[in-house]
Amino acid sequence: MISEKQYKRIVEPHRRALEKLRLELGYFIEDIGNIDIYGMHDRIKSWESATKKSLTMNVPVEQLDDIAGLRIIVGTQAEIPIVERFFSRQEHENDLTILKRHQLSKPDGYHALHMVVELKGQYQTTMHTGRLEVQLQTVFEHAFNFLSRSWKYKQQRETSPEWNERFIQISEKLLAIERDATELHSHVTSLVSNDEDALLSPHSYKILVSQEFGEEVLLNDAVDSCRFYSNLNCKTNGQMRQFFRSPEIQRMYDQVSVSSANEAAHLIMRMGKNGFWMLFGTRLTVPGAKEFLTSLLSMKKQENV
Repeated sequence: MISEKQYKRIVEPHRRALEKLRLELGYFIEDIGNIDIYGMHDRIKSWESATKKSLTMNVPVEQLDDIAGLRIIVGTQAEIPIVERFFSRQEHENDLTILKRHQLSKPDGYHALHMVVELKGQYQTTMHTGRLEVQLQTVFEHAFNFLSRSWKYKQQRETSPEWNERFIQISEKLLAIERDATELHSHVTSLVSNDEDALLSPHSYKILVSQEFGEEVLLNDAVDSCRFYSNLNCKTNGQMRQFFRSPEIQRMYDQVSVSSANEAAHLIMRMGKNGFWMLFGTRLTVPGAKEFLTSLLSMKKQENV
């Protein structure tokens, strides 16, 4: 068994990875605007708890996945993939690796999305790899899991089969309520998207693109777009709609559309209005942007020799 002093050395890279991720997640939540985050709780396993789990699982302490842990609680299932996008995009950018991903639905009524993520060593924080377990839960899942941890997991009380059955029924009832809440949430999202002063969110972004351009956007792309525009100080539905209705960008788009015989113009048109507004519309103020687009449109399609 490792000593408490040795454990402190093992913990340090995981603790720093947790602090780094917690900071970056805070920026992410700030950027995506109108989303219900009811809680973020982090913890570092104590030496006593880690050594006990190591013995129970017959796994060396340094190989435990949950030395560091982060629990994120959102409103409904509609918001789980939004937060999950934070991690998948980080993986896409090679900032972290998702080692494990499990949608847990245990017989005892526990429900949550669990991920184990690993952050590679960085000179600014630590030269060593840090790892932590992330739990994504809705408020309904958390309500049951909180009681289960308090009444059963931590206390290890022996309860009768009849009691266990009734307790699991609570989980099933909460899941039914959650399904209703998720459906109602979609209606609220539609109402919020028509509020020009409401903060832009991935869900309202999808609706605005559909209303203004008649195009569909995947939720992951909506999350990324929402962050992109938020960082350009386009933070409300009204500001987003106003940008989509920019006459100057529309003129640029019309110019491209009439040049569709041009190979470059044809490729640009394939990205749709949503892509055009993001790629070219946000760069109107950049010196040389208009000239670059004009030069693309003036290029003649090369003939096959």
